[in-house]
Amino acid sequence: TTRKQALARAQQLIQALNNISFIWHGTEIPVRASLGLKEYRKGSQIENLFAQADANMYANKRQMKKQRVPSSGTLTPPRPVTTKGNHTDR
Repeated sequence: TTRKQALARAQQLIQALNNISFIWHGTEIPVRASLGLKEYRKGSQIENLFAQADANMYANKRQMKKQRVPSSGTLTPPRPVTTKGNHTDR
């Protein structure tokens, strides 16, 4: 896998995960995920790879929070969902 392919796949995965939700007791709960990537190079130490990938993941999480938090500084509450029959109406 090339670096370009890995980055494209990671972006697809992030986009897919961050655009799904589930219903819990009539409330829609959004799923949110962050990934941290670090390219492996010959001679790389596994501890350093994971440490950098973790740092990259947390940087991504901070960026995502900035994009989701309204200017009031509070998160938008989940929206209630009503159900009819065996399916969920949105």
